[in-house]
Amino acid sequence: MPTILGQLTRATNILGHHLEERIVETGLYVTEYLVLRTAASDPEATTADVRRSLALRHAAFSDVVRRSVARGYARVIPAPRDRRTHLLTLTLPGARAVRIAENIPHDLDGYFGS
Repeated sequence: MPTILGQLTRATNILGHHLEERIVETGLYVTEYLVLRTAASDPEATTADVRRSLALRHAAFSDVVRRSVARGYARVIPAPRDRRTHLLTLTLPGARAVRIAENIPHDLDGYFGS
């Protein structure tokens, strides 16, 4: 009999694969897309806020941010109010990739049978 944790893990994996299949044309990975979308949705959110809101480990988040910056999708800048913290801002290519990914129909309800 499957446990709730097993079912949750399976659903998370299925959702991740399904979303990745849909956004592959943007060049974004699922976690990268989620980080960039979260940062774009709240320009005042610090990098720590974005990481916490997605419940990512620090190392995983740092890798995603480093990759996004290297690919030209984002920049990390000091926060204007507190220069000890940082903001993740999208570049024009990053904003364009997120916008394209958001407009791809995901049909998640149909995929999960809802």
